[in-house]
Amino acid sequence: MATFDDFIRALRRIEREALGRRNMQRIGDVSKNIIFKRIKLGFGVDDDKKKFPKKKKLAKLADSTKEKRRKLKKKGELTGSFASPVRSNLTETGQFLDSFKVINAKFGSVEVIIPKTSR
Repeated sequence: MATFDDFIRALRRIEREALGRRNMQRIGDVSKNIIFKRIKLGFGVDDDKKKFPKKKKLAKLADSTKEKRRKLKKKGELTGSFASPVRSNLTETGQFLDSFKVINAKFGSVEVIIPKTSR
């Protein structure tokens, strides 16, 4: 018959597995994909820090920005998997969506970052 100590040991083992580096890396990858898809669809989040953030439509690009991005596209300088002259993905070159990285996956935590760029 299992004792209370056996139960506690089992719970600790489950906790180690659930919050281990491998699972935290998976959680980071899922988070990265959620952010990627949300921005690709034209959404960000509101800035309410007191509650869970809600989806918020990204601001439309100004006509002058669209024209500038069309010129970049003609020159082959509008880069990134989903770069578009008329859709914002938060950078002129369209590289924002491709730049996310999952780092520091460790027990109980993970970081999704946007590395510093030359721009």
